[in-house]
Amino acid sequence: MPNQALLLLATEFYRHGCERRFDEYMQWNAKTISAVGEVPGFDRIELVMSYLRGAMINTDDACKAHDDPQLYYQFSYALIHLMGHLDKRSPSKQQFAAWLSRQPSLEYEPEGFSRVVNG
Repeated sequence: MPNQALLLLATEFYRHGCERRFDEYMQWNAKTISAVGEVPGFDRIELVMSYLRGAMINTDDACKAHDDPQLYYQFSYALIHLMGHLDKRSPSKQQFAAWLSRQPSLEYEPEGFSRVVNG
């Protein structure tokens, strides 16, 4: 989902890096949807990618927490329907909560900086 206006301003090194990552992203999406099982009738990859892009923007605009099980539950439900697998069940909110609790911290700390702790 590269911003074409920004890509035109970037150096060749960064432009190629962005294009390479975007190609990897597209391949990963296609592979993942194929693994779930393709259902003919619509361009499911385009549907899913458009939904995810909008969902990411809306999630960011609403300042939602990255570790909210409800968020993953809702995404899962929408993706199952967009991919045409209405007969499949989404994992429960409790399953998402358990999965999130096992994930490493997602906080970003640049190299060379240490966290300042008050007190």
